[in-house]
Amino acid sequence: MSNTTSSREPAAVRRADGTARRLRLSLLWILFAAGVASNAATSFADVSPLVPLSLGLLTTASGVALIAHYRRHRR
Repeated sequence: MSNTTSSREPAAVRRADGTARRLRLSLLWILFAAGVASNAATSFADVSPLVPLSLGLLTTASGVALIAHYRRHRR
C-alpha cells in the first residue's frame, strides 16, 4: 500500500502560492487602472505624443497579462 499524500504539496506551500497569486493579480489590476487613468489624463494634456503612447502600451500589456492570468488559472 502506498501513501499518496506524500506526493502532494503541504498546505502551507499551497497557501503561500495562493497568496503570491493574489498579490500578483492585485498588482496587475492596480497597474491596469493606473494606466487607464494616466492614459486618459495625458491624452488631453499638452504633452509629447510618446507619453500617452507609452502609457497605452503599458495598459495593454497589463490587460494582456490579466487575460493570461485568468486563462491559466480558471477552473
